[in-house]
Amino acid sequence: MDNIFHVLADTSVLIDYVRRLQKDQTLMHKLFERSMPVVAAVTEFEFCIGRNAQNTRLISSMMTQLPVIPLDSDVAHIAIEIHRTLKQRNALIGTNDIFIAATALRFGIPIATLNRKHFSRMETDFGVQLLSE
Repeated sequence: MDNIFHVLADTSVLIDYVRRLQKDQTLMHKLFERSMPVVAAVTEFEFCIGRNAQNTRLISSMMTQLPVIPLDSDVAHIAIEIHRTLKQRNALIGTNDIFIAATALRFGIPIATLNRKHFSRMETDFGVQLLSE
């Protein structure tokens, strides 16, 4: 990644932007004002499967503006370690969230999320930096 301040936008941030009428009040809008939001490949998947007749245009437009970080072997290996650790602690979260956290760790960028419940485990146990409203 280059010198631009990147932030990994979680699916919750993208969905909030689509659903809210006042776009300028969303975390996604605020991210674009002060950073370069990017998304993990798994976020692209989660976000785009939610398309419907009312939001297809907006979602397509958003995805043309958001660079997607592909899933690679390094991210997969980090995700494996996160999964193993959380499983040992009986504190598993969704696999997609684990991949998002692994992507953030791999590239050393913070995650912008509205889902602090799941990602707070990543912050405490693995050092993932979280940004939220």
